[in-house]
Amino acid sequence: MIMQINKYLIICSCVVFILLGHVNCRKFKKILKHKGDGNEDNEHSKFRRVDYPNGDHYEGYFRNKKKNGNGTLILDNGTKYVGQFKDGYFHGKGTMLWASGERYEGIFKQGEKTEDGVYYFPHGTKYVGTFKGDLFNGQGVMTWKNGDRHEGAFVNGRRTGSATYTFANGRKYVGEFKEGKFNGNGVQSWPNGDRYEGIFKGGEKTEDGVYFFLDGTTYVGTFKGDMFNGQGIMIWKAGDWYNGTFVNGERTGNGTYTFADGGKYVGEVNNGQFHGQGVQTWPSGDRYEGTFVNGEITGNGTSTFADGGKYVGEVKNGKSNGKGVRTWPNGDRFEGIFKNGEITDDGVYYFLDGTKYVGAYKNGLFDGQGIMTWANGDRYEGSFVDGRRTGNGTYIFSNGQRYVGEFKNGQFNGRGVQTWPNGERYDGVFMNGEKTKNGVYYFPNGAEYIGPYKNGRFDGQGVLTWTSGDRYEGTFLNGERSGSGTYTFSSGEKYVGEFKNGQFHGEGVQTWPNGDRYEGTFVNGKRAGNVVSTFGNGDAKTLNLISSLFSTSAPLQTSSRSSNDRSILDEIADKLRHAKRVLAITGAGISADSGLPTYRGIGGLYSDGKETDDGMAIEYALSGQTMRSRPDICWKYIHQIESACRAAKPNAAHETLVACESKFPHFAVLTQNIDGLHRVAGSKNLIEIHGNIQQLFCTSCGHDIYVNSFEGMKIPPKCQRCGSLVRPRVVLFGEMLPIQAMKQLHEFMSKGLDAVISIGTTSVFPYIAGPVVNAARNNAVTIEINPGETEVSDVVRYRLRERAAIVLPELFKRLS
Repeated sequence: MIMQINKYLIICSCVVFILLGHVNCRKFKKILKHKGDGNEDNEHSKFRRVDYPNGDHYEGYFRNKKKNGNGTLILDNGTKYVGQFKDGYFHGKGTMLWASGERYEGIFKQGEKTEDGVYYFPHGTKYVGTFKGDLFNGQGVMTWKNGDRHEGAFVNGRRTGSATYTFANGRKYVGEFKEGKFNGNGVQSWPNGDRYEGIFKGGEKTEDGVYFFLDGTTYVGTFKGDMFNGQGIMIWKAGDWYNGTFVNGERTGNGTYTFADGGKYVGEVNNGQFHGQGVQTWPSGDRYEGTFVNGEITGNGTSTFADGGKYVGEVKNGKSNGKGVRTWPNGDRFEGIFKNGEITDDGVYYFLDGTKYVGAYKNGLFDGQGIMTWANGDRYEGSFVDGRRTGNGTYIFSNGQRYVGEFKNGQFNGRGVQTWPNGERYDGVFMNGEKTKNGVYYFPNGAEYIGPYKNGRFDGQGVLTWTSGDRYEGTFLNGERSGSGTYTFSSGEKYVGEFKNGQFHGEGVQTWPNGDRYEGTFVNGKRAGNVVSTFGNGDAKTLNLISSLFSTSAPLQTSSRSSNDRSILDEIADKLRHAKRVLAITGAGISADSGLPTYRGIGGLYSDGKETDDGMAIEYALSGQTMRSRPDICWKYIHQIESACRAAKPNAAHETLVACESKFPHFAVLTQNIDGLHRVAGSKNLIEIHGNIQQLFCTSCGHDIYVNSFEGMKIPPKCQRCGSLVRPRVVLFGEMLPIQAMKQLHEFMSKGLDAVISIGTTSVFPYIAGPVVNAARNNAVTIEINPGETEVSDVVRYRLRERAAIVLPELFKRLS
C-alpha cells in the first residue's frame, strides 16, 4: 500500500488563524479640561450639566475647576464614558462605549486603560486581561465569536510570547507567538488526532519537525511553505516506510519505498507514485525491472518469477500487454500477443511433451477456433472456450475412431456422431463423454436402439428393435430391460408389464393372437402366483386405502339431479339435517364474489391456453422449478395473486361456512385457495391443502415470516437472518402436498362422511375429486355448487348451477 498525504490538511490550519490575527483595541484622546468647566476653586464637589461649544456634553461632579467624582461624558463623535474622574481624567472604574459598538469595562488611570479590564469588539471578539499604554499588554484571554480562544501573552496589542490558541473546531496550538502568528517552538494538534511538533515561522512549519497522523503515520524531515519539502522519512503504522525527497507535500524525486511485507521499490517517484525507471521486488522472490507510470508497471521491462518463469516484453498497468515471450519452468513457451496479462490474440503455444496449439486465446486460455495436435497422433480441430474443447469440432483418434459433433469442457457433449472401425455407429446426444441422452445406436447386425443412456449403457425410456421384427418399448436400467415396458413379438404375441434384467418379472398382462389373456404375476419370465385383478369390461377395480381416498377413475352408478329451481334446496336441506360429519371442499369459485378471478376456469386469469407475459404457461411460471431457477419470474406472479387477495374480503359464502361449524357436530373445510379468506371469515377446522400466501419462510434457515401485505417488498425477498431466498408457504406446481394437511384430511375422512359439498372448484386434482367420489361410493350426500361443468359433475347427487355467495346462504336458511 502506498499512502497519499493530504497536504491541505497541513496548510489549512493557518487560514482562519491569519484572518483573526490582528485585533487591536481603540485608543481615545485624553481629556484634561473643557472650556466652560469653570474657574471656581472649591474643595467641595458640585454636580453640574455642561454642554460644551464643541458638541461634547457632561453630567457629573466638579471640584477645583475639574471633573472629579462620578460622571458621564458624551463626546461629539458619539463616544461615551460613564465612570469615575479625577482632575479631569478618566480615573478609576469606568465604562467606555464607542459609536462603532466597541466597549471597555475596567480600570482607568490618568485617562488610560492600565489595569485588568474587559474589552468588547462589535463583531463579538472579547479581551479579558491587562492593559498598558492603552493597548493589550501582559497576560490576557481573547475569545472570538466563532469560538476561537487565545490565552497567553500580549505585547502592544499583539499576541506575542507563549500562549495557547484553541480553535472552535477543536484544533489547538501551544507554543510561541510573534506579531499574532505561530513563531518558534510549538505543538499543533488537530481534532482528528494529527499532531505536529517543531519550529514555526510566520505561522508556518518551516524547519525540521515531526508530524504525527492519527492513523499512526509519522513524517520526520524538513518543511517549506507549511508542507513536506526536501529530504524526509515517512513511516506508516502498517510498517511501510519511504526514505527520499518530498516536493509540496508529495513524494517526488528519488527514493526507496519499503513495504511491511518485505517488498521494495527503488527508483523515481512523482506525486506520491512510482514513476520513471525503477526496480520492484516482492517477498515471493518475483522481480520487475523497467518503467513505471503513475504507480503502475507500464512500458517495457523484464519480469522474473520466483518459480523460474520469465516474461520479456511490453507491459501496461502491471500486466503483460503487447508483444512478448513467456516461458514456464516446465519448459512450456508462448510467443505472441498479450493483453491484460493474458494470452489473448493468435500465437503459438509449445508444450514440453510435444503437444502444440495454434489458434485464438482469451483471458490467457485457448478460446475460439484452433488446432491441437498430440505426440501420439491424435488431432482435434474446432472450437475452444476457456482453455477447453467446447463447441463444435472433430476429434480423430490415431486408431481410426472418429467423433464429429459438440464438445464441452474437453469431452463429447451435445449432439454428435461417433463411429468405430468395426462399423458400429452412434448418432445422438452425449454428456461428459458418454452416450446419455436420446439417440440411435446402430449395431453391425442391424439391431437399433433409440433412447437415453447413463454411464454408457441404455438407461431410461427407450425402444429396441431386432431384424426379426421383435420390439421392446419401455424402461432400461444398466443396459437391461428393467421396469415397465411392452414387448411385442413378430408373431403377434405381446407382454405389457414389469421387467427385470431383460425378463418378464412382476405384475403384467400377456396376450396371444388367438385372444387368450393372462393377467397376474411373473417371476423370471414365467407366470407365477395368483391373479390380482381381472377387468372384464373395465367397470371393476380393486382399491387400496390411498385409491379409495383419492381415486376418481372407477365408474359410479349415479342419478344426478341438476336444477336452478330453488325447490331442490328443500330436498338438499332435508338430507343435510341428518348429517353429522360434513366436509366442504372449496376452490377459486367461492372467492369470485369477493372480487378474485378464478385461475383455471373459463374466463379465468390463467385459463387453459393462455400464456403469461413471459411467454410460458402459468403452471411453469408458478412451479417449484421456476422458484429455484428464476425466483424473479415466479415471485412476479405470486405478487399479482397476493395483490388481488389483499384487496378481497370474505363474502356471504365464506360466512355461511363459518355458521355451518355450529350447525354440524363435525364440520371441516378443505380449501385449495391460498387467499386466506376462510381464516379472515373465522373458519376454525380449516385444511389449507395448498398453504397460505401470507406465511413466508426462508428456503435456507427455515425462519418463518408472517406479513399482511407484499406491498413495498423487494422482489424476490431475502431472509434478514441469512440472506437466502424467501418464499410463501404455498404448494407450487410440481411440489408435494404438505404432510400435515394430508394427515389432517386423512384423519377427518377415516371416520366416515355423511355429506360432501364441492364449491367453486374444477376438481382437476385427485386429492380434491377423491373425497367426492369416495362419498358417492358410500351413498353419502354429495352436492356440487358451480356454474360450470367439472370433473365430478357426473358423480355428485345434486348439482346447483349457481354462484356460491347466492345459493349457500339460501341453503343454510332452509337448513335452519
